[in-house]
Amino acid sequence: VYCVEPSPVAGHIQALARANGVEDRVVTLRGRIEDIELPEQVDVLLSVFTGNLLFTESLMPSLYYARDRYLKPGGAMFPDRARLVFAASEAPEQYAKTAARYRSTSLGIDYSPVADAVANDWFLMDRGASAPVPITRPITAVDLDLRRTQDDRIKWQASVEVTRDGLIHGLVGWIELRLGESWLSAAPDAPDIHWHPALLPLATPLPVRRGQ
Repeated sequence: VYCVEPSPVAGHIQALARANGVEDRVVTLRGRIEDIELPEQVDVLLSVFTGNLLFTESLMPSLYYARDRYLKPGGAMFPDRARLVFAASEAPEQYAKTAARYRSTSLGIDYSPVADAVANDWFLMDRGASAPVPITRPITAVDLDLRRTQDDRIKWQASVEVTRDGLIHGLVGWIELRLGESWLSAAPDAPDIHWHPALLPLATPLPVRRGQ
């Protein structure tokens, strides 16, 4: 097992391997995959190169580099497929903590001039807050076969029907990853995992009716 890790946590990997009786089978290489040299190609590529919204953190090119240079023909990848999913949703508590904060005055300072710019950002959702309520069905923006793709950015446009009356505070986005025969989801109603769903807020919440 070659463990490639650029952060200081690399210093703890061998201690963990030793404590678990596998020290003789684990080699730690500190650095970016692009900057180190593996002594051979590998049978399995296990990665966490996906950001909370798949392409965030700009890690996908590193995954493709590792795959193309070091994975043997016919080798396995985990994950080997990734989806980016969105649903227009009611998320009043999350919205109040993010975009809406800039519509008011705090400590005597009026932040409203930057409110629209803030609404062009995205915010990781706090799983301790009230869960967002989808107002449209989830739609997949991108479905990547990580064994073959070279995509690290997308341009996406879609239409979707409103399924219930409500107030859209923004798009809630999350990723889904395939690990063998199973799918791991970061959806708001899924069990808590390493990745989080995110809110892409509207500048102004949009009232809608079913069927629009």
